[in-house]
Amino acid sequence: MPSPHSVEPEPALPATVSEQHRAIREVVARLQRATDLLVVAALLQELDGMLRAHFIEEERPGGLIDAIGSSAAPQHRELARIMVDHRALEVSTKQAMRATQECIEGPVEQVLRLARRLCDEIVSHEQRETQAALAAIAAESVAGTEAPEA
Repeated sequence: MPSPHSVEPEPALPATVSEQHRAIREVVARLQRATDLLVVAALLQELDGMLRAHFIEEERPGGLIDAIGSSAAPQHRELARIMVDHRALEVSTKQAMRATQECIEGPVEQVLRLARRLCDEIVSHEQRETQAALAAIAAESVAGTEAPEA
């Protein structure tokens, strides 16, 4: 899996807005099921790129926002809300990405460091134990080969 710390290229957006919505829903569903923090970080990064590109596509001249706005005047209030939603979703995604990264670099990294240190201590202990056992066997072997004095 690519490192969540690296910057990935923008994902290719499907051709239609409907396909884009489906692709976003798929990432959202994977994110909802994710339990591994590194997977969450990678999915948030993927979602961030998709949402940015998708919102640009919807808001471009001739895009979905223009199509809805030109079809019915009563939709203008809802369109304004959609535009506010776009900005809020971008901010929320960035906040979730930051919080995930801080967790990975903070408590998770501390736990991983502690676990690695414990593993190093166990390996060192096992090596000392093995050396002590080998030394005892060698000493016993040398003592057993010496001729007893009469």
